[in-house]
Amino acid sequence: MEAAAAAAPVGARARWGGWRRWVGPVGPRRSRFLSVPPQAEAPVPAETVRRWLRAEGADPAAPAEEQLGLAWRLLRRAETRLGDLERRRAEEMRDVESYVGHVRNLTEERDAITTEYEKENEQLRLELTRLQLQREAQLKEVEEMLEQEGLSEIAYSNASEQIAYLLVERTTLLEKLEIADQKLNSHSYIDRLCVAQLQCKDEFGHVHQSLEDELQQQHESAQLTGETMNKSYRQELEREQASRARVERDLDEATQRLLMAQEEIRRLTDELDAQRKEQSRIESASWSALQAPESREEGVNEWRESDRTELQKAMEHSNKLDKEILALRARVQALDLERKAFLDLVEQLKEEICEYQKSEKQGLPLPAPAETEEVAASSLQTQGTMDEGRIEGDCVSGKAGSDQEDRYQGSETFHKRCREVIENIEGRNSQLLHKLQKLKQEHEDLVERNEELESILGETQIQTKQEKEQFESEVEGLHRKITSLETELLEMQKNKTEMSGEEQASSGAQEMQEMLESCQETIEKLGNQLGERRQRRKQLASELELLREDLKAEKKVSELLQEREQINKLELKHEDICTDEKTCEEQMAKVVFLEEQIKNLRNEQELLW
Repeated sequence: MEAAAAAAPVGARARWGGWRRWVGPVGPRRSRFLSVPPQAEAPVPAETVRRWLRAEGADPAAPAEEQLGLAWRLLRRAETRLGDLERRRAEEMRDVESYVGHVRNLTEERDAITTEYEKENEQLRLELTRLQLQREAQLKEVEEMLEQEGLSEIAYSNASEQIAYLLVERTTLLEKLEIADQKLNSHSYIDRLCVAQLQCKDEFGHVHQSLEDELQQQHESAQLTGETMNKSYRQELEREQASRARVERDLDEATQRLLMAQEEIRRLTDELDAQRKEQSRIESASWSALQAPESREEGVNEWRESDRTELQKAMEHSNKLDKEILALRARVQALDLERKAFLDLVEQLKEEICEYQKSEKQGLPLPAPAETEEVAASSLQTQGTMDEGRIEGDCVSGKAGSDQEDRYQGSETFHKRCREVIENIEGRNSQLLHKLQKLKQEHEDLVERNEELESILGETQIQTKQEKEQFESEVEGLHRKITSLETELLEMQKNKTEMSGEEQASSGAQEMQEMLESCQETIEKLGNQLGERRQRRKQLASELELLREDLKAEKKVSELLQEREQINKLELKHEDICTDEKTCEEQMAKVVFLEEQIKNLRNEQELLW
């Protein structure tokens, strides 16, 4: 029985493998149909159970417990077999999934390979079209060249036919050249060549004269360009000198204003110190006149300590003002040093420009009129000596070629030197303009700073005047109080003899308490006023800082705008210089072209001889 049960799964597995090949992987929907859930099964009758137990070898007369134990063992055995079958089924399903994944990977690889092949095909098609277009363009160029040369007959024929035609033409031309050489050897043709040579000499003379005129015109134009450049640089120097003088005047005015502001600040600080000392002296005198018992002396000492702290704070504020003044002085000194350095740079630039002008006047590498005359004379001599022999003509032509090369190299070196000098001058001008802009900005900063200090000084003067008036009124009030207290003390002393001691003490204590309360109120008022003034000063300091930040931002914007204007000016100057250089180069190219024409004419003349 067990062997049959064990053999059954093997056959089932074989059947399952054969069925899997045709049907494919079993999904959850198919497994539902294969395994019926236990709720859907009908109840099994007892007779069928007994028969099954008999078939399994159970005794029908055995008790129910033994039959149940046998059934339980059979059930467990069936469950183990079922678990084995499920594990095998899971393994088979895993195999199926791996197979499906492998198939998918193969399909993806196939798709990737097909896409690569398609891309390669597209690239090859594009290359083929490009080659076709290139070949067509080459054919069109060949056709156009043949049509321009008057060979339209073979323009649209094959390449082999075109080559054959050209070879035939070459042979015919060679034959014609041989015939021409034979004719040249004859005497009649030599006479004709002599006549043609005389005509060529006349033509050479006219051409040489025209070349000399063109060289003179080019030399004059070069001199004019140099003069215009010198004039522009002189004008710029004059402008820079004028701006430097303006900056110096503004700096002197700023230093004078700073000195005046420093003197005014010192005077105001001295006045404030004197007023504070006088106030402290008056208060000490008033409190010395109103000395009472030991309990009141403590309040007086506290009041004095508070006054001392306030005085210390005021002194610290004055020290801060002194430090700011010292910083401004240091800034003025630094500006003076920068101004001196700027003056030195301007002088150096003047000297360099003078040296450059002297070097331009002393010797220019451009061909002068004398040099042009020498070249003309040498060319005439070479034309005269050509009649003597071809060997001497070759030597003279070599010398003329070397002179032309020397002149061309000299003109190139002159252009290079001019460009280098112009670039150096432009760099120095840009540096000087940048420094001048910085000095202008610093001068504007100083002017604005002086204006701010003047406004602050005006406000401080008004405040000090108001404080002085308030202090004077308070001092007068204190003097009045002191006189009234002295009179009251005298009256109290007079009435002391008349009144009893207890009544006098009580009335005097009450009056002294009232006086102390009034003095404390005045002290509180003065403290409040001092706090308000300190807050006002703090607000002014914060407003000053904000104004400084705004001024810095405006300065930066103005600097950027000025730099942009300077850059535009320099670009315009550079464009003008480039145009001048281009004109010079064009003229030099014309000269070289004319010299080459002369050389070609001489070579033709030599060949004719």
